[in-house]
Amino acid sequence: MNHRARWTLARVAGALALSALVACSWCANGTRTPPAGDRDARVVSLPLRSMSLREARETLWPDATDVALQPATAAQHEALTRLVAALWRGVDVDRPPSELAAWAHAAGFELELWTVAGRRTWVVREAGHARRGAGAYLVRADLPPAGNAILLQAPHVYFDVGTGGIAAAIFFAPDAPPALRGLFTNSIHRYQAEPGARVAQDENPADVSHAPDHLFQSATRAVLSIGAPTIGAAAIVQIHGFDGERYADDPAATAELVVSAGRRDGSTPASSRVASALGALGITVVRFPEDTRELGATRNVQGELARTLGVEFVHLELAAPLRQRLRRDPRAAEPWARALADALAPRIEP
Repeated sequence: MNHRARWTLARVAGALALSALVACSWCANGTRTPPAGDRDARVVSLPLRSMSLREARETLWPDATDVALQPATAAQHEALTRLVAALWRGVDVDRPPSELAAWAHAAGFELELWTVAGRRTWVVREAGHARRGAGAYLVRADLPPAGNAILLQAPHVYFDVGTGGIAAAIFFAPDAPPALRGLFTNSIHRYQAEPGARVAQDENPADVSHAPDHLFQSATRAVLSIGAPTIGAAAIVQIHGFDGERYADDPAATAELVVSAGRRDGSTPASSRVASALGALGITVVRFPEDTRELGATRNVQGELARTLGVEFVHLELAAPLRQRLRRDPRAAEPWARALADALAPRIEP
């Protein structure tokens, strides 16, 4: 039996074990609710935190040099999938079902409700004493948007300097539209092989953009697999960073932003709209592969998953000077929220 077959059987066994653990009358898809007499017993109190954008950044991305990556079990994949799917579809923030906490615990996470810049957000993150590079997953604690939803991702925070703070500034922007529904991020350096050691190699299990068996991919699949009529299909927007000096003979050398759909055969209408919308903010934009042959993200596993499921994927590479500017003034990133929403999830007029 090969590794993939063993892993598949393990996931099936884990799913059965998890089903027994959290079996109840309330389902993740919201189609069933507990009997009236049991509802008080089926809700749970969760940690509530109010913080500034700066405090949110520091809490999401603490120092991780001493963290060791630990592969997730099949049961943890299944539990996180159930939890993220339920949050994405929408949960009563005042009466969250106890299953949410059970799934978070089974997946090895804590579930908290944050208020950042006046916006309430579900936060699924590792406990401080049990960090293992499993990522962090944020979903707005309000009703799903009427149209398509956008999943913002920052997969290389500890490597692409500044991308975490930029993504957070976009996600928590005061006028960020409901379409900008989630922010998923890594919690360990992409090359971290063991505590205190980072080694760049062909396959890096900690690199969530190139590790199909990571929990990050399961959480992404949970979102992308949800379709109408519950909620519109999600589009993925990933925030990355690059050093233009590495591409001296390519147009990317002088660009502030490279926009790609992760496809060798050309930009998509969606990625082209994003390029146009961000260019309108005064940013020098080039597209892959029409303007540059670099930084196309053609091996990105979230991009591959999105293509398989027929979902839009837009990969943004920010040059170092642009990241520095947005880090100095996070408010400069706030217009990106509306620009992305207008390009990927235009408002539905009543």
